Amino acid sequence: MFVPGSRKNKYVKDYQINEQGSYEYFGSCFRWADADGRKKVLRDLWILTVLSLALTLAAGCIPSPGVNSESYLLIPYAASAAVCVWCALSLWRMTSEGDPLRDHVFNSTAKKLPARYLIVSAASFAGAFAEAVYISKEGAGGLMLYAAGFIIMEAGVGIFTLICRRIVARLKWISSEHETKNIGR
Repeated sequence: MFVPGSRKNKYVKDYQINEQGSYEYFGSCFRWADADGRKKVLRDLWILTVLSLALTLAAGCIPSPGVNSESYLLIPYAASAAVCVWCALSLWRMTSEGDPLRDHVFNSTAKKLPARYLIVSAASFAGAFAEAVYISKEGAGGLMLYAAGFIIMEAGVGIFTLICRRIVARLKWISSEHETKNIGR
C-alpha cells in the first residue's frame, strides 16, 4: 500500500538519538576512493562551477538582441541559469557534508550532479546556437558585440560544465554499510 511521503523521507529511519541527545546516523555511507585527491577535485569543481555561474549571470546582464526579444532564446538561458545554481547548491552540500557522505546526501548530490551539469551544458549550447540563428536571420541591429559576447559566454558555460560533468562522472566511491556518524542536534 502506498503511503504519501513514505519514499521521500525513507532515510529518517537511519537516524537514532544517543545518550547525549544527539542524532547519530547508522545508515550506509559513501567514501571517496581517492581520499588524497579529494581536495584537488573539489577545488577544480568549485572553480569551474563558479566560473560557469559568473558567466551565466554576466550573459544575462548583456543587452543581447535575441535574448531580449525572443522566448526561444530566453528559455534555454533561463534553464541554464537555474540548473547552474542547482549544481552549485548540490556541490556545496556535497562539500560541506565531508567524507563520508551519508547515503541520502550521496544520492541527491554526487549521483545526480553529472546529469545536472549535462543539462546546463546542453541549455547553454542551445542558447548560444539560438542567438547565432537569431543574428543570422534578424541581424544584430548594431548590437553585434553584445551578441558575440553572449554567444562566447554561453559557449564557455557549456564547455566548463562539460568538464565538471566529466570530473564528477569519473569519481570513484566506496560504499560502507552501517557507518556511525554523529551529526549533533
